[in-house]
Amino acid sequence: MTETDLLIIGGGPAGYVAAIRAAQNGLKVILAEAHKVGGTCLNIGCIPTKCFLSYSENIYSAKKPRKGIDVKDFLINKSDIYGEKDAVVNKLTAGIEQLLRSYGVELRKEKASFVSPTEVKVGADIIKFKNAIIATGSRSIIPKALFVEGFTVDSTYVLNNHELGKKVVIVGGGVIGCELAFVLNSMDVEVTIIEKLKGILPTEDRDCVRYVENSLKNKGVKIFTDTSVEKIEKGKLSLSNGDIIEADLCVVAIGRGPNTDGLDLEKAGIKTGDKGQVLVDKDFGTNVTNIYAVGDVTGSIQLAHYASACALNVVSKITKKGKGPNLNVVPRVTYSIPELASVGLTETQIKEQGIEYNIGRFSYSAMGKAIAMGETEGFVKVMTDKNDKILGACVVGKDADNLMIPFTMAMALNLTCEQLTEFIYPHPTLSEIILEACEDVHGKAIHKGRKRN
Repeated sequence: MTETDLLIIGGGPAGYVAAIRAAQNGLKVILAEAHKVGGTCLNIGCIPTKCFLSYSENIYSAKKPRKGIDVKDFLINKSDIYGEKDAVVNKLTAGIEQLLRSYGVELRKEKASFVSPTEVKVGADIIKFKNAIIATGSRSIIPKALFVEGFTVDSTYVLNNHELGKKVVIVGGGVIGCELAFVLNSMDVEVTIIEKLKGILPTEDRDCVRYVENSLKNKGVKIFTDTSVEKIEKGKLSLSNGDIIEADLCVVAIGRGPNTDGLDLEKAGIKTGDKGQVLVDKDFGTNVTNIYAVGDVTGSIQLAHYASACALNVVSKITKKGKGPNLNVVPRVTYSIPELASVGLTETQIKEQGIEYNIGRFSYSAMGKAIAMGETEGFVKVMTDKNDKILGACVVGKDADNLMIPFTMAMALNLTCEQLTEFIYPHPTLSEIILEACEDVHGKAIHKGRKRN
């Protein structure tokens, strides 16, 4: 038997971050990860997808180069692209393992399961812990009604296999479905998205989503919204609108469910919800005093950075050291082309809640740096309450992910929109669009024409 101060099950963005911070705070830590550290995000999610999307941007640029550049011919070597993705993932996982070693975290690459409220079996060893954190993440969901052997796959399959055929249908128009659509389309795959709700990316600002939807359609991606799959057979899907779509492969991207398989939670007396999620309180404590759970396994917001932030809060509570991140302000990014990033409420949500608000907008097409870069597609929108506090903001366009950071910081620090205009923004940069949008809330954007009465 081995004893430890903190046992963490799952080495993803929540688990390994918690392990390092706990070790920094003086705890003896054991991290159990049955597969590779980095979890879904690093191995079969965020990082592989972003690697592919970087290639997609290069491919689109080669297909339609800027004025003055003539690309006569180029080849897409999918095998090499997938190989580069693997190299990126391997480099990052090795880096995380090195970080864990440097802080004295003991990494056990074996499956873990509970034996009691204070013991977990890891491989053949029993580990007795003072505190434990469950951070096993989520897994792909493919309902039985949509599964056809040899035809229906999940996003993991797409990210690991480059021979997908010429026609691919993606069921689900959320973040995963849209990002995969850009990747496959750039590599000359005929892509169709089927979304049962009234629009793709349903949780995001409609004005921003229109840019992403138009970008997909202009690149040749077919999109069916307010449409469901009535029947699926190998090679074809029958839709609720009467259409029949033929395809070589069907990717189901309708969401992910909590990954608790094999944990034997009942042996520790840990309660779960109707979807299998580990039930936690506001401090991420389970019903068992010394056991916590964070990230996707709790059925919460499925974002890697949110899982990491939650984990840091738990470690802060366990060690009584430091202060965890503000969990009330969570930025979101869809790595589409163009990117879409947001924080806080969407304009639709603000209207639904009946909140009185002011709005500022500014377009990339009026920005000197954007024009010089040839990146004029997109805009910034910021909404404030009657006291000028930011209710929400969204960006669609080049580097939207980075441009969202000042809005996130302002909301977390309770700054007003006007306070974001009190800094000097370097020129020429894309960041100036933040200044202009915030100035526009008060009708004072310098580079926006005066409205006529």
